[in-house]
Amino acid sequence: MVNQQQGLDMPINIKTIKHSLCACAVASAIVPSTLLAAEAKGNDSATSEMDVIQVTSRHRTESIQNVPIAITAFSEQEIEDMGIERASDFIAMTPNMSISETQNAGTSFITIRGLSQVRNGESPIAVSVDGVLQISPNQFNQELFDIAQIEILKGPQGALYGRNAIGGAINITTRMPTEETMGYIETDIGNGGLKSITGAISGSLSDDFLYRLTASKKDFDGLIDNVYLDEKVDFQEDTNLRGRFIWNISDSFTADLRLAQGKTEGGLLTMCISRCLELMMQMIPVFKLNRIT
Repeated sequence: MVNQQQGLDMPINIKTIKHSLCACAVASAIVPSTLLAAEAKGNDSATSEMDVIQVTSRHRTESIQNVPIAITAFSEQEIEDMGIERASDFIAMTPNMSISETQNAGTSFITIRGLSQVRNGESPIAVSVDGVLQISPNQFNQELFDIAQIEILKGPQGALYGRNAIGGAINITTRMPTEETMGYIETDIGNGGLKSITGAISGSLSDDFLYRLTASKKDFDGLIDNVYLDEKVDFQEDTNLRGRFIWNISDSFTADLRLAQGKTEGGLLTMCISRCLELMMQMIPVFKLNRIT
């Protein structure tokens, strides 16, 4: 078939056009699916390259996405970027959880999902440091230093952590000893006479014996003035020493020794009130009545 238009001979094969249209349709159907497959493959590779948060709150290492518990985790980098140094720092960043520290040093009131504690009572949340439960509520307010990860589990955790875990559990993991000798020193200076220093050294004494020694010292004069006593009432002095020794005896047996000592001295508003009451009682005159017979 020959089509003559505008003086040009343009042979057109109808059968060829039909085949071309079919080929275009098949190509248009294949190309998008191929692109989608390549894009999905790229997303999978990007996901595999992302750091997956591993948690150990259920006494085994697993991905945080596979834990069927409401959990909030702070990695080592997040702890450093956010400046987390005390328990109140990461609790302030955790939903449905709060802490009140308005009494003396070492005493706090934790509330999680509406569950709180009574004065001088145990908190409704269990605290574990490197797998060791902190049985004293005063241990919860210790300074956080050389920390690798913090995990907060919400909801009853009595099956994993025993008593006093009706509201949840906090699992704190410190940094592990390293085979290569390394260490660091950090210092902080702030208002209120704040001076602190933290340091750690880690290494190996042999191929099978690793160690890590950490120390922290903090002095804080305070910010709240008491004009009656003429002194600061929110001072704090905190000293901590910690050591961890790992001995790989065999492929199936490892000895892990952990030693820690901490001491905290300080005061807050209630100390000021108690001392004021004590001074007022000393100033009250005492009247002695003699019975006349």
